[in-house]
Amino acid sequence: MSGAWDGHRAELVGRLDDLVSSVKNFTSPLVIVTPEVGLGIVPDTRAGRMFRDDIGVLNARIAEVCEKVVLVVAGISLPLKQVPPLR
Repeated sequence: MSGAWDGHRAELVGRLDDLVSSVKNFTSPLVIVTPEVGLGIVPDTRAGRMFRDDIGVLNARIAEVCEKVVLVVAGISLPLKQVPPLR
């Protein structure tokens, strides 16, 4: 039986590809805020584990195409990635 989160994998993958492509091609400043759920306990449910895994993959894919990536923990900004500007 398919639940709300695990029913349409192909559609989800296609939509995530579209999102990553849109972020990559966006030319104005952009701020994206996402949850980082992979640092906590393992969810009890299959759907919870799928969400954790999928958001982790999406976060990594988005970070790959961004010039700057910052992790904020307890209000403290931790720079993870900064691409130097072209001269």
